Amino acid sequence: MKRKVAIIHVTQLAVQPMLDAFKASAPDMEIINLLDEGLLVAVNELGGVTPPILNTFKGLLQKGIDCGADGILLSCSAFSPYVEELEAELPVPLVSVDGAMLKQAIALGERIGIVATVVAAGHTTERFLQEIAAKRGKRVTTRVEIVTEAFDELKRECGERHDELVRQAAEKLLPVSDVLVLAQLSMARAADSLVFSPIPVLTSPLASVKALMERI
Repeated sequence: MKRKVAIIHVTQLAVQPMLDAFKASAPDMEIINLLDEGLLVAVNELGGVTPPILNTFKGLLQKGIDCGADGILLSCSAFSPYVEELEAELPVPLVSVDGAMLKQAIALGERIGIVATVVAAGHTTERFLQEIAAKRGKRVTTRVEIVTEAFDELKRECGERHDELVRQAAEKLLPVSDVLVLAQLSMARAADSLVFSPIPVLTSPLASVKALMERI
């Protein structure tokens, strides 16, 4: 019988990148996509994850369990800091889309540049990265560039313009960073526009799939 994974999304823009990552790394896995775009709207309007938002999110986790998932992946980095708390209530592994990527970033350098296209994702990624570094006894410095126009362009299906805006934001961070992180999985497509980068550019889809497969 096929193993089954539930992926929780808060934007439809995250669906295809995750499907592509599973196709590349775990093609035999059965995927269930659970989507609630209203959560992202609420997070942006309220400036972060509030208790009511978290309760709604827990409902999606339960749907994943009810569907028989052997593991759950969160495709929104805004909820990454809650993974340990949420997983304690679940009977299956729970992995955040950016956890493995941020651990890799910390291993690669002390100056970490972060590019995000959603305000909440940028701040959450920075905080989550610092928490991981502290647990590992390592001091890191972070710089964040947030370019919300890029997310708007992606929603309008203007992918090339999205990638260009991400590239411009990234270029500001390259001189002061040892490694660059593209905070959201929807940004992974922009990595090709940064092939010239003299420092590593990390994206989250493949790293998160590998991490979940190891847990399952």
